[in-house]
Amino acid sequence: MSVFEKVKKNITVRQAAEAYGFRPDKMGLIRCIFHPDKSPSMKVDSRYYCFGCGCTGDVIDFTAQLFGLDPKPAALKLADDFCLTDRRIRNDQMKDLETKPNQEKDDSQDDAWNRKLEFCKDILLFHRRVLRHYEDYYAPKDEDEEVDDRFYLALKQRPVVEHQLDVLFFGTEDEQKELIEDLERGE
Repeated sequence: MSVFEKVKKNITVRQAAEAYGFRPDKMGLIRCIFHPDKSPSMKVDSRYYCFGCGCTGDVIDFTAQLFGLDPKPAALKLADDFCLTDRRIRNDQMKDLETKPNQEKDDSQDDAWNRKLEFCKDILLFHRRVLRHYEDYYAPKDEDEEVDDRFYLALKQRPVVEHQLDVLFFGTEDEQKELIEDLERGE
């Protein structure tokens, strides 16, 4: 299955819009990303449609327009942001950034380490944004409302991600390497 098919099968425009900071109203409307919009006129569901300008498309079109990407990078971004990529592929990407243990440490190894460190920071920063969104968006509005599992997930996982980010940004190189090794093993 291609990345395009996998993304379209598993992610709706509404899910992407929510993950990227939009808050659809009760009717599923947000302000259009294609034109200046004073009030929400873009319906986001499995696809999107703007009642103001008539633009329409799928989740890949939406993400491509939102981030100024071509379709393939937009599909890859969605697959990565929503963890649809095969874990083996992500681990292979991490290994590509590693250096051989028997090589002397040189500038290229420092560059590889810095790329790996930045890659991990980016992933955890995105994960933190999603958890913050879950915590805000899915918080119960009153005592009688059933609590969404995503709210509990955010409450449980956000402190863990915050700690990991502290290590990556402020820890020693040994602490950073240990954490990255744990993340690569899925711990």
